[in-house]
Amino acid sequence: MDRALFNRFCEVLAVNGRLRRTRDVNIDEMVYTFLCTISHNEKNRTLAVNLLRSGETISRSFHRVLRAVIRLNSLLMKKPIPIADNSNDYRWKHFKVLIASTSREYNHWEPNHDKPFVECLLELVDQGQIEDGQCKNGVYKELERMMETRIPGCGIKAKPTIATRIRKLKHWFHATMTMKKESGWGWHTVDNHVIVSDDVWKVYVKVFTLIC
Repeated sequence: MDRALFNRFCEVLAVNGRLRRTRDVNIDEMVYTFLCTISHNEKNRTLAVNLLRSGETISRSFHRVLRAVIRLNSLLMKKPIPIADNSNDYRWKHFKVLIASTSREYNHWEPNHDKPFVECLLELVDQGQIEDGQCKNGVYKELERMMETRIPGCGIKAKPTIATRIRKLKHWFHATMTMKKESGWGWHTVDNHVIVSDDVWKVYVKVFTLIC
């Protein structure tokens, strides 16, 4: 950074960032302290020795400039402009293909996939491929093959789709078991869902929100 650019930066911080000098430290020294810290990783103690200042003065100067820079976010940060699907920019077509591919890969699970997926899991449990909630090597690939057999053309992949779904099922299972252990909760044996009164549910949601 040359002298002209440094002076311009100090001016912008003073005018737009509302940076003000103190009784003992001017704006140039504050900005110098800030730039040395973020660009050269200078330590507080080193700057204190070089500038003949206390460590507290160096720290206060740094944070004053930092707050001024944050106030410049609307000036320094360029607002993104959405790209239309029919954009003629030749660079966009590569990102468009990548985004579409990623979206299909992660959001490919449909509600009608759950029942056959659980059936596949139960088969693998009976075969000893899944024990105590832990999958042996090759289980994800086997689930991918089994799902393709049950739902031809579904395109469900072992990773990340099946791996993500298993993590979600484990999370829901543990949450359900926790609910069943609490007082006031029941289980509907026909429809397979928890039963709870409105009052107990409101208390549960309130406690759960506070924990999170």
